[in-house]
Amino acid sequence: MSESIAILMATYNGARYIREQIMSIQSQTVQDWNLYIRDDGSSDGTIDIIRDFCLSDNRIHLFQDLEIHLGPKASFMKLLASINAEIYLFSDQDDVWNANKIGLTIAPFHQYNDNAVDDVPVLVHTNLSIVDQDLKVLTKTFHKKNISSNLQVLLPANNVTGCTVAINQNLKEIALNPNLKNIVMHDWWLALCAASLGKIYFIQASTMLYRQHGSNQVGTDRNFFDKIKRVFSSKKELNIFNSSIEQAKELLRKHEHHMSAEVRNLIREYIGLLDSSTRQQFSILVKYKFRKNSILGSLRLWMMIMLK
Repeated sequence: MSESIAILMATYNGARYIREQIMSIQSQTVQDWNLYIRDDGSSDGTIDIIRDFCLSDNRIHLFQDLEIHLGPKASFMKLLASINAEIYLFSDQDDVWNANKIGLTIAPFHQYNDNAVDDVPVLVHTNLSIVDQDLKVLTKTFHKKNISSNLQVLLPANNVTGCTVAINQNLKEIALNPNLKNIVMHDWWLALCAASLGKIYFIQASTMLYRQHGSNQVGTDRNFFDKIKRVFSSKKELNIFNSSIEQAKELLRKHEHHMSAEVRNLIREYIGLLDSSTRQQFSILVKYKFRKNSILGSLRLWMMIMLK
């Protein structure tokens, strides 16, 4: 491969699963990559495992600094700011990648390059399979249909799973240095930057096994009853909505002068939902079609906004 590929992994007490994840990266059909791992202060032997891999594979690097317990959002953003490549992929510490994950994920970048739009910020993300801690398949295909990359959907809720994401250098440059307090997670922020200033490409094929266990059961409702339960978690939904408003403000603050008038106005209208009357909120929701990626999720969003 001619381009340089950096895989960014943030770890914290991941000794139980990290060996299997790194081995799945080593087994990729695309072998021209470098893996950069930032540990956030593990106390369970994670660093010893990483060092063993560094000694046996010169493509694997332990990124060390003096800060610990930053959390995944700050860890990934610190890695992204510190590493230089043409394409960046993001990896969790406890999943397993299919052998063709890198190959499938980077293919759309070649499409954009062939069309002579190298300066376009691009994010690619893929489907995934949900498995239990022993890799037994729970959900073969997490996204049952093609998902929207419109800002009307991405402003209220993230549908881009970080461990499936790849971005190009152009997107990295515009996504760096936000006020981290104002962004919810690094993957959501990258998606918003790409949707407002570049392109998002979704690959329907599953490229990895997302290991579902006690510490990472976020956003992976597996059946209808799980989704129904979330309808009634109004406090949590309201907190997410309020956080999404602050994130939209940060997006506007950082990139307003580079956006089209249409995108700029759309984001302002979304921010305006917070302080509008119920009638105004309904009018904004109808006119701009702010929604989630499912009918049930959209109804929950609308009800929560207008009844808060």
